[in-house]
Amino acid sequence: MTFDVDYEFRRNVIFGASLGYSKDEYDGIDREDERSRIQLNADYLLNSSAALAFELGRFTQESTGGSFGRNYTVDRAMIVLRLRR
Repeated sequence: MTFDVDYEFRRNVIFGASLGYSKDEYDGIDREDERSRIQLNADYLLNSSAALAFELGRFTQESTGGSFGRNYTVDRAMIVLRLRR
């Protein structure tokens, strides 16, 4: 399940937020994974074919059971140049 929202602050500045969650249960093995994601972003539209974006996000996985996988947290910040056609 994912929830996204965007807000056009100005004609060329767009703020966004995204929340996500998933839960996986596996047949035949004792394992359950829970994944969550939160991400914030800001896009500055340079012109009709290019945008400069800043993204900040956190991604996590928690795994339980007898055959559990890895638990992890990833924090990520990116500056992105998006080209459009």
